[in-house]
Amino acid sequence: MKTMRHSILAILLLGTILSIQSYGQASLELVPLHGDADSVVFQAKMTNPSSGSSILLEAVFVTVSYDPQKLEVIDSSTAIMNHRFGSQNWISYSNPILNAFQPSNADTAQYGESSQTIGQGITIPKNVTLNLCTFKFRPKTHPDCSPITIIGNRVNLAYTGYYTVSGADNNPFSPATGLSPICWTPVEFMSFNADQQGKTIVLRWVTATETNNYGFFVERRAVSANEVDWQELDFVEGHGTTNADQSYYFLDMSVPHEGLYEYRLRQQDFDGTFDYSPIRSVQYVAGANGFELQPAYPNPVPAGLEANFRFTLPERSRVSLTVQNLLGQEVALIEKGEISEGTFTRSWTPRGLPAGTYVVSMTAEGLQTGAIRTSQQRIQLMK
Repeated sequence: MKTMRHSILAILLLGTILSIQSYGQASLELVPLHGDADSVVFQAKMTNPSSGSSILLEAVFVTVSYDPQKLEVIDSSTAIMNHRFGSQNWISYSNPILNAFQPSNADTAQYGESSQTIGQGITIPKNVTLNLCTFKFRPKTHPDCSPITIIGNRVNLAYTGYYTVSGADNNPFSPATGLSPICWTPVEFMSFNADQQGKTIVLRWVTATETNNYGFFVERRAVSANEVDWQELDFVEGHGTTNADQSYYFLDMSVPHEGLYEYRLRQQDFDGTFDYSPIRSVQYVAGANGFELQPAYPNPVPAGLEANFRFTLPERSRVSLTVQNLLGQEVALIEKGEISEGTFTRSWTPRGLPAGTYVVSMTAEGLQTGAIRTSQQRIQLMK
């Protein structure tokens, strides 16, 4: 191998492209492949751009640092895998180096391969992307995120770059794209609500992101009956991996008797990893006149028209019925005060609000039982 100069340049990549303004050089990208409670895996990709020429590659290195408080090497023999040039009998220099090149709050892992003979290499044509290797760690906390940083994008002991047979003895990647942070949160809940509607307990939840999500097991226990163990009621299928908002609901029509109940969701990944949602409590009142906020009508609401809200109270309650924007700011107060038991209708004409999505929120505190019941639903305003 050629001698490396011992200067260190640490480049922190916050999801942006750092260009070194050297045209025709190969680029580097770190791509997340998997993230859950058991493992975090990402891949290093090298691309020879169309603006350059073919590369006679003799060696390549990628060095990353990570937070040892959140990630750890599971097995040094499997931490850096899928070496691109192993079939060409290249020499591997891959190694979880730990604190060799970074301060005490960061560990380091380095992928490296080189030809066994100096002056000989492999031709990489233009417009070709190579999967160099995969890095694999185990998260110490779950769910969470942690930054992955490319370091040493020039010749030094923590080298990130490549050697060519002819020309300069080393080449930094240009550009290089890194990850900060890489996350292994299986499911991010935006909301999870439970309330009584008629004789039914209705569970509604919304996720912002999902990763390898198999689905949700709905669980219940009767607090007023001193139940300690959770009863599994049913399963609701998830959406796998998605960054789009996903809405779910479940109807519990098997509530055995009046009393206080708790509900939770056991979210499970395809690999069996699971996590729990927050717990929601519902004071169930038997009979047809349980707490209920019916869907607004009409919905969407045309400009200049009023929206109607129909709700049922099982007992005299202190009621608050409001409309909020998606930032949680109140834009309208429809009802606030004490209302007797029964079914009621309230109307609201939106004025001075931009078109879009809003959230209708209702809270009712029973004056006899002290039970607090809540319900939320979305409403769309049109121009």
